[in-house]
Amino acid sequence: RQQALHSIAYEWAKKEPRTAFDWLLKNDPPAAGDNTLQRHFSEWSQAAPNDALQWATALPAGVMRDALSASAVAGIARRDPQRALAIFSELSQEAQAHATTALASAWTANDPAAAAAWVAQLPAGKARQEAMSHVADQWAQSDPDAVAAWLNRLPAGAERDAATGSFVFRAAETDPEAALAWSATIADPTRRAEQTGSVAQNWLHNDPAAARRWIANTVQLTPERKAQLLKQE
Repeated sequence: RQQALHSIAYEWAKKEPRTAFDWLLKNDPPAAGDNTLQRHFSEWSQAAPNDALQWATALPAGVMRDALSASAVAGIARRDPQRALAIFSELSQEAQAHATTALASAWTANDPAAAAAWVAQLPAGKARQEAMSHVADQWAQSDPDAVAAWLNRLPAGAERDAATGSFVFRAAETDPEAALAWSATIADPTRRAEQTGSVAQNWLHNDPAAARRWIANTVQLTPERKAQLLKQE
């Protein structure tokens, strides 16, 4: 019964989102961990982000309000990043944590250099680390040389490692050897070893001969890891 009611409400939301979401939260709110509402709300955020934000910020304080406000801010950022930044600054600290990655991702789609500059000046922490990773991944799809230049300017640390890791996986799709050279610049030894091994393993599947030559000559892998990779081929 609950699933049927939710399906009706979400269909209703396509035409009258405010009324439909009001009804849903009043009569049969989703259970904790159910992201269906957020997924449907994001459609409203993309179509009418101002209305979606107004509705979301009027909700009672809590995780749902924070997550939905972040979705609405991302919708605004796709059209007006500067306005989205102004709204972001007025959100609660909890809502900002939700919104950081969404805002960075939306902004990167239109102006990756500006998004990267904004993310780099955020307070250090998990939110900045995740946002930098998203920026690097998206930006690498359109301008890998610009991402490489940006990474070279970042100070060593967890944030740069996260961004470099995303760049490595994206670069490995077209140039595994170059990607592995970037993997060597990751500061954290555990993360560096995991990233290097993962890219090398994927390369073995796609181009065994080239990958085997690289594995045989590299100093980025331990002898034990080399043997393990070649055994899995």
